[in-house]
Amino acid sequence: MKQLFTMVGMKYRHTERLVADMARGTGLVLLRAPNNLHDPFAVEVWYAGEHIAFIKGTEVRELAMMMDRTGQPSINGIFAVSADRWPQVEIDTR
Repeated sequence: MKQLFTMVGMKYRHTERLVADMARGTGLVLLRAPNNLHDPFAVEVWYAGEHIAFIKGTEVRELAMMMDRTGQPSINGIFAVSADRWPQVEIDTR
């Protein structure tokens, strides 16, 4: 099943222009960050070796728990353009 997750925090990482110019379908990597001081369920979004965003806190818990349960420290995803103001990453959760 494919799911969309909202990307946030680009302003603080100074990657908002990079993400704004990103083409739909661009490959991204979601990396579990269990030692994050602000959110034990944190999942980072990486592009070309650069940490560009996080998955939104209100959406991340289920994803983080699935990654922990299956032993996947990272998941491949693609950049998806959304109708609302935040960019999204699409992953296959099967």
